[in-house]
Amino acid sequence: MTVPQIEVRGEQPEDAVAVREVNRQAFGEDLEGRIVDALRDHGAATLSLVAIDGDAVVGHIMFSPLSVGSAEGVGLGPMAVLPSHQRQGIGSRLVEAGIERLRSTGCPFVVVLGHPSFYPRFGFEPAAAYGLTCEWDVAPEAFMVNVLNPAIRDSLRGVAQYRAEFSMKPDFSGEWILNREACILSPGADTIQSAVWKIEHGESTFHHKASFVTLADPIQFEYELPTSGLRWDGDALVIAMHVPPPDGKMTITFRHELLEGGRRLQSSEQLRGTDHDQDNVWIFDRR
Repeated sequence: MTVPQIEVRGEQPEDAVAVREVNRQAFGEDLEGRIVDALRDHGAATLSLVAIDGDAVVGHIMFSPLSVGSAEGVGLGPMAVLPSHQRQGIGSRLVEAGIERLRSTGCPFVVVLGHPSFYPRFGFEPAAAYGLTCEWDVAPEAFMVNVLNPAIRDSLRGVAQYRAEFSMKPDFSGEWILNREACILSPGADTIQSAVWKIEHGESTFHHKASFVTLADPIQFEYELPTSGLRWDGDALVIAMHVPPPDGKMTITFRHELLEGGRRLQSSEQLRGTDHDQDNVWIFDRR
């Protein structure tokens, strides 16, 4: 299907905010937009195209450097179309335009991790047929390659290495509102009626400010930690703090995880070293 009113052109600096929003709406979270921003900021956007409907950016595709041994090609992705404009051929227009431009510049191959029912129409084939594997554990049929230079067909073997930006960890920044009914709280913590957490998760620091409304007095706490002292367990962020209360040392451990495409925060808390050890599961929704 073609969409005559859609214009596909190179991304311009003024498109950055709209591109971020297209990715957020298409994927339901901020991670892909952050990857796009990082690739662009680090000069690693080999090709970035946008789809324009009137004056609005409604679709986006990015290609970035990728290596297989000594061979240099590109990876396709992220590619996003606004939900209101999906199933209108815009994604196809973006892929076709990108492949055409890359072919004209002499790019030898393009790899993609995507739907095996969509990408073969643009010349993509299972990468495994070439002895080509992905650095991540993915379904073999979802990892594909489009060889634009036939001369490299027999030498394109090995592990495809993406840019480091694709391994970005989640960002927990935001204002979070307690979903009291979804929480699992120990006695003592169950007196809390509502709460607001404000988190600033920067490159060098993790700043957390919390306000709780309880059946008794309100509770507030605030702390800032260097990110170098935090621990990642997959995409979960683990924070351990030692607090010296009046009656002895107490250890508080939080395990923060983003759920539902970044719209929900689950924080599993352990308190140890007091007369009332606690295990709590806090659920917050993004404001």
